[in-house]
Amino acid sequence: MTVKAVMPDPVKGTTSPVMLLGAANLPGRMLPIWIGQPEATAISLVLENQAFPRPMTHDLFLKALEAV
Repeated sequence: MTVKAVMPDPVKGTTSPVMLLGAANLPGRMLPIWIGQPEATAISLVLENQAFPRPMTHDLFLKALEAV
């Protein structure tokens, strides 16, 4: 599964962020996961290939996963 989008909750009409995950073998089907605003901002910046001035928590997590 990959992150397809991070956006405000379209159903509730609130500003609560939702991350949508999708699988390549299931086009059109999405799994919504409600997340916090700081997480939504960080994920959105990564999706837009924005550089961070220092390593972020998700960088540490990815390096740990790659080491396993």
